[in-house]
Amino acid sequence: WAFTTAMPLLKQLPPVRKELEEGQAKVRADLEGVLFRDLTAPRLELPAKGTPQAELLQLMEKRHELDRKYWEDGTITGAVYHGEREHMDFVGKVYGQFAFFNPLHAS
Repeated sequence: WAFTTAMPLLKQLPPVRKELEEGQAKVRADLEGVLFRDLTAPRLELPAKGTPQAELLQLMEKRHELDRKYWEDGTITGAVYHGEREHMDFVGKVYGQFAFFNPLHAS
């Protein structure tokens, strides 16, 4: 009881608050370094002018290389796919044929 009552009050003391904020900032910086290390051209808002197709393709190729690097060495998690490059290229071609088709909305 005493601990749960005193803790919120202790957190308001300037030296304790400063220590907590510094610790949170360090944790945040460490996490951002790991989670965002390979962000490719992050944006917080839509650009005022469209991005040229060549630039977008270059960005997607860079993203593809980064993702493949982690996927091939087994450090990325998620769905499990067949691992052969030829098969993935085939799946990409098939997907490309139906990228703008919605079989759930046939009309």
